[in-house]
Amino acid sequence: MEAVKSFWADEELACSRQLRTLNPGAQKEKVKSWILATEQGPVKYLMDDAVAFAARSMPSTYAALYRVLSEVKRRIPDFRPRQVLDFGSGPGTSLWAIRELWPEQMKTAFLIETSAAMTSVCKSLAEGVETMPLLKYRTVLPNAGRSPRRDEKTNDLVICSFAMNEVPSMAHRMAVVNYLWTLTHNMLVIIEPGTLHGSALVRRLRDRVMTTENHRVRGQYRGLYLPASDPKAHSDLGAHVVAPCAHDGTCPMSRNVNGGICGLIQAIQAQEAKKLDKVSFSFVVMRRGFRKWGAWPLDRYKEGAPVVEPSQEDKVANLQGGWMRIVRPPTKLGNGITVPVCVPTGRNATDASLEDIKVTKDNIAMYSLASEAEMGDLWPR
Repeated sequence: MEAVKSFWADEELACSRQLRTLNPGAQKEKVKSWILATEQGPVKYLMDDAVAFAARSMPSTYAALYRVLSEVKRRIPDFRPRQVLDFGSGPGTSLWAIRELWPEQMKTAFLIETSAAMTSVCKSLAEGVETMPLLKYRTVLPNAGRSPRRDEKTNDLVICSFAMNEVPSMAHRMAVVNYLWTLTHNMLVIIEPGTLHGSALVRRLRDRVMTTENHRVRGQYRGLYLPASDPKAHSDLGAHVVAPCAHDGTCPMSRNVNGGICGLIQAIQAQEAKKLDKVSFSFVVMRRGFRKWGAWPLDRYKEGAPVVEPSQEDKVANLQGGWMRIVRPPTKLGNGITVPVCVPTGRNATDASLEDIKVTKDNIAMYSLASEAEMGDLWPR
């Protein structure tokens, strides 16, 4: 474990030094140089490898994508991904998750995959399927050596799932995530394995996008909060986190010496056995624009569960914010349950802290919620 921590700390330090010397033009060259490297094929899949991947790993990838996109649909009901770009698309797993959640809404999908074998498997799976969107296959990102044109920024949703680890260095990853962010006018989804390395990578990519975007508008506006009545609150200025964070500040786990894994565990039905497999993953969903404010959102309650009303002072909260997120499995101790949560702080959820909430059996409604709560669920304040 110490070796892993030391390796990550050294890579982070090297990355920060590299990024300080990179201007925007140099970052584009980083993206371009990595794409030229992948064209030479450092990551190769033979046809047998691609078929085996689709049979063994595609279900777990689908489960992670479905869970993450379900969070998006639940929190933003009016979102419709009509044009999608998937970076590192593999056998096209994201297509099936999107089609399941938003039937017949997706019209065009750009699938970026360097492996011809993976692309071939994707085409075979999609062949003959009705209501399949227009699929455009690419081996490289479009025009990565320069700023994208206006018509290249029309993607409603850009996805990068389990692909950033194949990018050779941290500096390249930062440049790539910046470029992916420019390719969407709405939302960017990043998913990585639910390990210390994967979770820390997601945090770094999240911080990179948020910092870059907020610096872009800080010269125009003194703060990130805009009232809902302000038309600028509904523009593409700024950025906010849709999920899993209920805040836009630095992840409180990154302040700890040991870091930590922030992620979800999704159960999936095993293919050849009557048991459930589990996939662990870390993710972040970022959206353009400032957080919008409205009525307190009631979210993730199971049918029949007691509804806990907000306090009189907190009748209004920022959408996708205000609620706490359970970051560890709740534990039963004596006559109570301890619920570890990430708590958004600040008027516009610009910061967060980690807390342990103790729920006793005296509070029947909250104890009932805590007994059924799982890591990744939202928790009312």
